[in-house]
Amino acid sequence: MHVGDKLLFRSVVFKLQYRPNRWNHVGMIAGGTGFTPMLQIIRHSLLEPWENGVVDRTKLSFLFCNRTERHILLKGLFDDLAAKYPDRFKMHYTIDNAIDPDTWPHSVGFVTEEMIRTTMPAPEEEKKIILLCGPDQLLSHVAGTPMGTMNTMSGGLNIQPMAPDLNNLVALGGVLGKLGYSNDDVYRF
Repeated sequence: MHVGDKLLFRSVVFKLQYRPNRWNHVGMIAGGTGFTPMLQIIRHSLLEPWENGVVDRTKLSFLFCNRTERHILLKGLFDDLAAKYPDRFKMHYTIDNAIDPDTWPHSVGFVTEEMIRTTMPAPEEEKKIILLCGPDQLLSHVAGTPMGTMNTMSGGLNIQPMAPDLNNLVALGGVLGKLGYSNDDVYRF
């Protein structure tokens, strides 16, 4: 750097803090690289030793959406964690197009009401939350987040907005809204 050069800084904004047993069941729906906040929560819940002898009993369900089998990042890690913690962590996948439909054992297609019913905590379940992160189209389809709102927040760039709860200020709609979830049940990254 030289005298007079400018440097841009961004601060870290904590959007959601995970604490053991805050919820009985955490459902997660992510598309592509939107798995990153989910991975942080999964690691905190399953792999971090908690202070004062607290045992985290939170159940985690993850629906991971990708284009094809080859686009699923860290599939081996997620499958290993699901095998190691079968009572606490359930892993589900859906892809847009199966490379070999005869060998793909999971869902194909966009997130549907049936996928959510079978993989996520039910709307009437106590102490639950569903977390969403992914492309604008996923947030719009699953939670009804208007595309215009997201474009305003990100300026059309592939970055998250700095305001921590802007995604969550709009009314819940989409597939989750149709199934009876409320704004309090869902957090959109």
